This record gives sequence, structure tokens and C-alpha cells, in this order.
Amino acid sequence: MTSVALLSHGSPDLRSAAAARDLSLAVGRRVPGLDVAAAFLQHNRPSLADTCRELKALGNGTVVVVPMLLAAAYHARVDVPEALAQAQQVSAGRIALAAPLGIDPALLDALDSRTAPGPVVLAAAATSQETARREIHDLAAIWSRRRGAPVEVAFVSLSTPSIATTAIGLANRTGHRVSVASFLLYPGRLHDHVVAQAGGRVVSPPLFDAIEVVDLALARARQALQSARADVNDGGGSGQRTSNIA
Repeated sequence: MTSVALLSHGSPDLRSAAAARDLSLAVGRRVPGLDVAAAFLQHNRPSLADTCRELKALGNGTVVVVPMLLAAAYHARVDVPEALAQAQQVSAGRIALAAPLGIDPALLDALDSRTAPGPVVLAAAATSQETARREIHDLAAIWSRRRGAPVEVAFVSLSTPSIATTAIGLANRTGHRVSVASFLLYPGRLHDHVVAQAGGRVVSPPLFDAIEVVDLALARARQALQSARADVNDGGGSGQRTSNIA
């Protein structure tokens, strides 16, 4: 059987870790009989290595690791491979790495359901990766076309343009009340910054408890498992069915 480890960054804020564990439970409920567990890169326990060991002890064959990261930036490029290498050293059996959750249009339904109609500021975590910033702006453009209303991006913790400044400018141009969409997965300090910087405007909650996040995590796991099977078949392996998420 196959199991899933949802690998989050982790945070000193205990609300974040609790939400990550709640998300793992929700993913498990979505596919009855599937073993799903949370793991963390930093700050919280268990580590990915510990989680993989625990899932293997339950009799699972392949563990599919899904990085619960909304941007394929530094953590996805550096921290995740390091954690995977450590897990492979201490855990016998196959570990398959899925693509990060990512800046995916599949999440727009969740954002829509959490924001009032009209113009919106899409508040995302700041990143030095140009590709990730461009993907956020592309997502905002897609969402704007779907909503039929302007969507502008502001990055949390960047002074220019701030969330409040972006919202004021958007309200002045449109003549409508502006809401703020938090493009963050978990509650914690970063989401608190969004609320503080919103200037009293309505801010949507983090996305961790949205069904779209649950389904996207499972989709990433299925894609990784299919790729792993293709590799086995190309190498002359049996390619046998081993998963209850196929």
C-alpha cells in the first residue's frame, strides 16, 4: 500500500503546526484507508525522516511526499531535497517526491468562496524568486478574468507596495470596497501580518481547510505515483498496482 506524507515548512507559531495536522487528517478522510501524516522541515516535529519511518512501520510500501508549499522557491529547491535525502537514509523502501502544492489555478475556487465580490488584493508571501513572483501575478490575472473584477498582488512583509497602499489605490480606481485574499496555507504570524497590514479590511482565512487544497494535495500524490510507476516500467520492473490513491 501507498501512504502520503504532507511536508510543511513548520513555524514557531503552534497554530500553524496544528493546521498542518488537521489538513493531513482531512486528506486521509478524503480517501478512506489511506495513511496520511504531517511532517515538517523546521520548528516542529516530526521530521520527514520520522514520519516516513512511522508510515513504513504501518506496513506501507511507497511513501509519497507532497511539499505543502505554495511557491516553488528556496524551500522547495533546497530544504525539501535535503529532508528527502535524510529520510531515504533512515527509512527502508521507496519514497516518491511529488511536485509542491504550488501556485495553482485549482485554488481559485477556494479564494472565490472566501472573498466578497468586487476588487481584491491578493496577499502572498514575499519571495526573492522571480519565477514565483511572476506565477503569483499570472494567478491574479486569471482570477481577475474569472471574477470580472480587478485583482492586484501585494507581498506580505514588503514595504512597497504594502497591502494597504495597494488596496487604497484599487479602491480609488474602481470606486468599490476592496477585500484582501490571503494566499497563505496556514494560520500564524505571516497571516497575522496580512491582517495587520490590511487596514481594517476584510481578510480571508488561510487555505488549509479548503477542500480544493485537499484535492490538490491528492492530485500531486497521484501524479508522483504515476511517474514512479512509469520509471519502474521503463526500467523493466513489474509496475504492479500498489496504491489506494490511484
